[in-house]
Amino acid sequence: MAEVSFEGVTKTYADGTTAVRDMDLSDDGEFMVLVIGSPTMNMIEVKLERGDGHLTARTGSQTLSLDERVLAAHPALAAYEGRRVVMGIRPEDLEDVALVDAAPPDLRLRGKVLLREALGSELVVHFEVDAPPVLTEDARELLEDRSIAPDMPASTEEDRTSTLVGRFDPASGVREGQVVEVAVQTRAVHFFDPDSGLAVYDEVGAVERSPIGVA
Repeated sequence: MAEVSFEGVTKTYADGTTAVRDMDLSDDGEFMVLVIGSPTMNMIEVKLERGDGHLTARTGSQTLSLDERVLAAHPALAAYEGRRVVMGIRPEDLEDVALVDAAPPDLRLRGKVLLREALGSELVVHFEVDAPPVLTEDARELLEDRSIAPDMPASTEEDRTSTLVGRFDPASGVREGQVVEVAVQTRAVHFFDPDSGLAVYDEVGAVERSPIGVA
């Protein structure tokens, strides 16, 4: 994958291209997804469950295991067991399983490739998974206002699939239309409260409720 450095809110890649940082946190940890820059952070709705002694994140028909490093970084997740939460996955934390030395089944997502963009030092792959989409209140209003976005669907409330974007190594042989197994670096994922939009890290963040309309 391309090396990444951060300068302010701009990503600078090894091939010289730049993009505005895809996600920022406000002072209180509230997430703000920016529409500038591509691809943006992937946001999916998951349900936290406990099985075989460890925490898992279930989305649609698929389940990801969360190891102790995840819980150490986000201790408040324990309070969300049995509840839904928003998981954020950066594109650079997704990779074609065929190019990963060790990727257990419980650290993978399966999806259908919709678009393959070869960008020199990296391959940007858009793939669809059976995971509930996450919409902010602003996004809902945009989708429902035909005068603002006439070419967009009127609503995605009932959609049960989400399109994720991964930055794959250019050696990946994935093709549009095929099913791909994608390795997920779960130790690098982010979590947000679905009601307040606050990042989930410590116990304080787990109980704060300042609704911003995140679903």
